[in-house]
Amino acid sequence: MKIIKSIFQKNISYHLSIVLALFMLFLYAPYEMYITNSNEFWFGLKDFLPFLILFCIVIFLIVEIVLFFIPSKIADVISLLAFGLGLCTYIQGNFLGIDIGVLNGKFTDYGLYKSYYVRDIIVWFIVLAAILAAYIFIKKYCFKVTNSISAFVIIMLTITGVVLMLSSGNKHKASSSVCSDENLVTFGSDENVVVFLLDMFDSEYMDSIIEHYPELVEKLDGFTFYRNCTGAYATTDCSLAYLASGTYNRNQYDSVYSFIDSFDRLYYDALIENGYALDIYGMSSVPSRLKSSISNQKDLDISVSSRGKFLFHIIEMGGMKFFPNYFKRYVDGFEEQLNNDKVIKSDYEEYESDNVDANNNICSKEPEINGDKRFKWIYAYGAHYPYNNDEKCNRVDVNYERPVQQAAGALKMVENYLEKMQEMGVYDSANVVIMADHGYYWDDGKKMFTKPLMLIKKAGDKGELTINNAPVDQGNYAATVDYMITGNLENEFGRSIEDYAEDEDRQDRMFYYYYLNEHADNPMMLNRRLIEFTIGQDANSEDAYEMTGVEYTVNGTKINHADYCKTCIEKNDNPIHEKADNYPGD
Repeated sequence: MKIIKSIFQKNISYHLSIVLALFMLFLYAPYEMYITNSNEFWFGLKDFLPFLILFCIVIFLIVEIVLFFIPSKIADVISLLAFGLGLCTYIQGNFLGIDIGVLNGKFTDYGLYKSYYVRDIIVWFIVLAAILAAYIFIKKYCFKVTNSISAFVIIMLTITGVVLMLSSGNKHKASSSVCSDENLVTFGSDENVVVFLLDMFDSEYMDSIIEHYPELVEKLDGFTFYRNCTGAYATTDCSLAYLASGTYNRNQYDSVYSFIDSFDRLYYDALIENGYALDIYGMSSVPSRLKSSISNQKDLDISVSSRGKFLFHIIEMGGMKFFPNYFKRYVDGFEEQLNNDKVIKSDYEEYESDNVDANNNICSKEPEINGDKRFKWIYAYGAHYPYNNDEKCNRVDVNYERPVQQAAGALKMVENYLEKMQEMGVYDSANVVIMADHGYYWDDGKKMFTKPLMLIKKAGDKGELTINNAPVDQGNYAATVDYMITGNLENEFGRSIEDYAEDEDRQDRMFYYYYLNEHADNPMMLNRRLIEFTIGQDANSEDAYEMTGVEYTVNGTKINHADYCKTCIEKNDNPIHEKADNYPGD
């Protein structure tokens, strides 16, 4: 006890500096990244936070012992460097970050951010030099100041962390209920509605497939390709909510879930009322009240494969925001690593949305008939980057130059599924939709709008793939599903796609291109700026999209875009419409 007391008394000036460094690097950084993106992960706080706290305590004790046995001047310098590391990490995460967009597999050219690396070095050098200068010239007050600042930062961020947890509700708790692969190739004996949603599958890719992969096109028996289909958003989360409801979310709600849960009735209700079993695979927008109606939603025993690797990847997660920008390239990809740390113990396997994994799952299962009517909604990565499958849906090395091959592989996966339906004799009588949540978009000024894929086969339709240029929209999707089960072209969800003529005028269709708010780290939250456009008659023309002058802020406030846009005010050619200094709420 005497040695512990001696260590404590000698190192009393060092305690808070060491705690600040450990707190920032190993607790707050990963905690904040997790809590603001908790909907994206399979694990909860209990799976990592207690272990990181224990890790920090052990490291703290080891450092304290080391500082006790080394010369005081060296201990002083180490303590000050620990304070500088903690303070610089705080500054880095809150003021020096770079916006590389949502971490969804898109290739990031870190070479474009070299000026930010220089800025980081300058800021870190100034902070560390100032700390060492204070030690040299005002040593008497130096540790009092560092302790006060350390205490202030720790207390402030602890309060922030509690607020973040409370505002996230129960989403910081891990859920054992996951989407299993049960009933994946189980069909109804009488009626089937099958919907494939292939992420980021642009109609332009389908045009290329028609030209270069005729063997895929030949298997689309009875399908119609709606080439002039438009969507309303350029991101998956917003698009899924629009598909389910046919209603625009202009940031009235803070998340996809609260938006979908606000509807008393969606097309899922009509399906259940008409006797359809719901089989939902992958990302979907089923309201909470209907979760129990999904046949393949299962409670699984999920655990961590290797605690050490898992905690290392958790720390990497925090590094994506709080490490110097140069080092982000080395921790990018933490989410994939975290998914690899998951172990599932169950009679069922979790459904995997990766094209190759989904295809292998489909091909390995024996199809069967169970029940009269089934609705199947199957999400896959589709044509989304990173492009890691070929046109035959085989795994290949990532290549960001082959989106069409990625799209063709996704379509091959779908056609393997359709063959299972043919094998069971339910294909001809089935209604099938192959669509995308959104198409591809560029953010470098070349192109900013998307044309999501829309292929439809109605029960009884036969023949070669036909192309239809009717001005349809994803907002007609819910009505189309209802038409498939009731036969009513106009129904409670609007007009079915089948009800549109090719020479009909497109009316009242909007498109919202988004720009993330600086503090909107959670991709499932709808807290993003929405820039409004109208869509003209021909979606295949970039001239069809025109800004209306309207923008919706992250809290749903409607503003005149040009009055609060730096790009518009200065009339520069920046493709990114930056916020002006007078932007509401800033």
